[in-house]
Amino acid sequence: MIRSSYNQQLTPPAPFVHVTVRPPEREIAVSDLPALLDTAADITAIPARIAEELQRILLDEVPIGGFDGRVT
Repeated sequence: MIRSSYNQQLTPPAPFVHVTVRPPEREIAVSDLPALLDTAADITAIPARIAEELQRILLDEVPIGGFDGRVT
């Protein structure tokens, strides 16, 4: 059985795992990224700086807002 730790720095605490992100057609990768496990999520998102490191091409932008009211 795989178990994941809850990040106690969040309120409420939430389950995180460390992941490696890699485009399917390249060998370049970013490793050991903390990722929130959210089984009810509608999308998967990565930070812009990670997309840049992976040399991804921006196709579209969608403004998103968090619980704190900030829109990015």
